[in-house]
Amino acid sequence: MMAGETCGTAPTIMAGTINGTTMGAMNDVRFATLNGCAGSNSAAPDVYYAISVPAQNRLSVNINATWDTVINLIEEPSSNCGSTLMDGGLGYACVAGADAIGSNETVTYANTTAAARTVYIHVDGWDATDLGAFTLAVTVTPIPAGDVCGTAAVLTLPASLMGQTLVGFAGDYLSSAGCASGSGSSDRAYRVSVPAGNRLTATATASVNPDGGVSFAPTVNIVGTPTCAANLFCVAGGNSSTTPGTATATFDNPGAARDVFVVIDTATTPPGGTFSLFVSAAPVSLLSGDVCSNTAAPITMSQTLQNETFVGYNDQYFSSFQAVCRYVVGVDRAYAVTIPAGQILTATAIGTDAGVLPDGGTLNLALSVILPANECQSGPCVSGADSTTVPGGAEVVSRNNTGTADETVLVVVDSNLVTPSPGATYSLALNLAAPLVGDTCSDSQTAITASTSRMDTLTGYSPDYSGGTSCALASGADRVYRITIPAGFTLTATTSTTADHGLSLVDGPASSCSPVGTCLARADANLSGTMPVLETLSFNNTTMAPRTVFLIVDRFGTSGSADYALTIDLSMTPVAPYTKTTIMGSCDTLSSPTVLLDSTTMPALSDETVSATTALPFAFNYFGAPVTHFAAESNGLLQILDSMGTGITDFSNDSIPAAGTPNNYISAYWDDQEERGATSAIRFQVFGTAPNRYVTVEWSEMQLWNASTTTLTYQVKLFETSNVVEMHYCTLTGVSGSSATVGIENAMGNAGVLHSYNTAMSVNTMTGLRYTP
Repeated sequence: MMAGETCGTAPTIMAGTINGTTMGAMNDVRFATLNGCAGSNSAAPDVYYAISVPAQNRLSVNINATWDTVINLIEEPSSNCGSTLMDGGLGYACVAGADAIGSNETVTYANTTAAARTVYIHVDGWDATDLGAFTLAVTVTPIPAGDVCGTAAVLTLPASLMGQTLVGFAGDYLSSAGCASGSGSSDRAYRVSVPAGNRLTATATASVNPDGGVSFAPTVNIVGTPTCAANLFCVAGGNSSTTPGTATATFDNPGAARDVFVVIDTATTPPGGTFSLFVSAAPVSLLSGDVCSNTAAPITMSQTLQNETFVGYNDQYFSSFQAVCRYVVGVDRAYAVTIPAGQILTATAIGTDAGVLPDGGTLNLALSVILPANECQSGPCVSGADSTTVPGGAEVVSRNNTGTADETVLVVVDSNLVTPSPGATYSLALNLAAPLVGDTCSDSQTAITASTSRMDTLTGYSPDYSGGTSCALASGADRVYRITIPAGFTLTATTSTTADHGLSLVDGPASSCSPVGTCLARADANLSGTMPVLETLSFNNTTMAPRTVFLIVDRFGTSGSADYALTIDLSMTPVAPYTKTTIMGSCDTLSSPTVLLDSTTMPALSDETVSATTALPFAFNYFGAPVTHFAAESNGLLQILDSMGTGITDFSNDSIPAAGTPNNYISAYWDDQEERGATSAIRFQVFGTAPNRYVTVEWSEMQLWNASTTTLTYQVKLFETSNVVEMHYCTLTGVSGSSATVGIENAMGNAGVLHSYNTAMSVNTMTGLRYTP
């Protein structure tokens, strides 16, 4: 075995210049772009080196070669290097990874512990031909004080620091929830203790260049956690968008003294010059509810608070990098509410006098709900509403306590008012009640067991579900239906409404919804309007017993009606006229192809493009019906058409079968894809002689959307006379089917043969798929 073939055989190196080669090495692992790693092709050889990084030191590794390199850093133990598998490493975890076009890539690692740590350097190639000699420039340097939060200088208040610099400091942190934007380059941390009942103010001012400009645009973020994560969670932040070169952040601490980090960051690359930092604290008198940590005693029963005012309150919270919080620019106020077990809180805020102020201005409100264990600035929120800018418009949020104990939450009412007047008042109605039937997944809910149609509404329902894999769940109100699908039957569910709906199907029991993990099927056309929009999903019960599932109707945004028509169809599943078998992978070389889409066609191959309708070169039957034409789209669908048909694009893959469009397609790899470069193409070529010809359609050098570390080349083959369909995979770099649909579907969308739906390791370059009618 060649030295460096695995982490266990990695030679130990010192800082300096290392000349190495991957020539003669085996391809041991193919890392996906997961767990901090940069992806690599399974056909490229790779090698490892080991280096000991002393405590409080930073490792930097730059690689240069004449071929396209990939480099990863893996921290001890060696088990983080993963298993040695030709079809992809398992169990790997990287602390850094880099892959650009070509070489000259740099990765860094900071050892902030009190002991030396072994780091493995993984050198790989992008493609099968990317191998050979390379040079590593390896440096190990002490981490400057303040380069990370663990070495932050402790400030004594008031602090006035001049001549501070970001030069020589690494970019360890990125802005996340609650932080001001403007990170991404060098950063530096300071630690300070904020006295009880004090307001902390931190201001960074960049130096002025000789030409009168500022040396860089600073960002100030205040972090309230005991340590700093790579993605910061902040209790306050400020950037220099309004005053070039100066940024200020303030934090009010009404409780006990607490330590925070002041992180100076920037998006300027490189950040030259110096900066001054002024940090001070002063006593502050806060009204009850000015910040979430000093609200009044929790409200425990339904009530309506009238003529609530913002006078004397501050703008404590702004929405930054948060998916659900609905903070706006203006003063805000917080309330604590206790929700009994099994009940729902519905909070409604309405501006007094229809939101029209005595001075002629308007009052617009927003609502957010947060669990008190979280910081209100960084969230996360569990519900939010900012649905209308119409004066007097109501904002409604809800929180469903599905637990067995009482739950206290924080309701933040925010406004558009920078300076509130006594006439700017509002009412806040807090309603505590038992949930409506179908508000959440419940095994005791009466199941739908036969086809039915009904008119329903989302009014009064809470937003309980979001996220999930392969789902169409949003932050709006949602409603659940329990459905039992007989063995061998297909469920087809359709909603019709003017709102933007999403449908998600979750397997039973009800615990599968808490939270939703993976959905069986989804539908989301991303549409709303004055005319009804249809959303349709289908799912086959291929088991030998009835199957109980939960259909979740969710709402995106606030446009359109809360009312909708729901149709549930339970019908015997049509027998698919195809048998699927696995075969040896065999990609064709297209020596004289016809181009359907590339960088020169009109339209050019890019994200969301579809080829012109193209005639098949021979007679062909698909799902028992004669077909004549096809169209290929950038997301991996080969759509079967007649001469008048037109292909469509759809980046959001569905399971098979699904009644909603698209239908009548062959999917070797349906996922959100785009061209990787100028040589990317979708093309076809005819092989053989009649009556035994076949046509190969190839997607060449594609990548997943916005994922430059992935590469896909794959083919669909259609065979004359036998009407066989085959799928083959030529290159799969950084992908394995985990977000793709693979299979075939008929024109009605009610029958098909599914190979895989969002299933990792479901396709590989060694195996092809054959569908025989």
